[in-house]
Amino acid sequence: MNKIAVELVRELSNKLESLDDQRTAELVRTVRAAIVRIDSPAAVDPMLGVESGSPVGYFAQTAGMFADEPFERPAQGTIKERDDRQKQLCGLFGSCQGDAEDLDAFLAINREQRLLSRTPIEL
Repeated sequence: MNKIAVELVRELSNKLESLDDQRTAELVRTVRAAIVRIDSPAAVDPMLGVESGSPVGYFAQTAGMFADEPFERPAQGTIKERDDRQKQLCGLFGSCQGDAEDLDAFLAINREQRLLSRTPIEL
């Protein structure tokens, strides 16, 4: 074994000793997945000169296949304008999810809580 491999084995062994069972299993899965990835031959596309994971020549064979197709983006419709109540909801919650009914419910609960906080407690 070369020096780097020995250091890696030592480092991995020390790390495994310091982990709980769950983290140990996680690390073992990660290392095994890395070994499988290294052992799997990746396809090299000669047109790209890089490992692509695709069959050799795939990009050369498929490039430009749809060049003559008339791709058109259909109309996306119009955006519904928010009313003042919905804008108020966005300002209060930092989100525009929900509607005016949510806002009314929130404001009613808020009013009740404020009234309760001002009511003296009788002992």
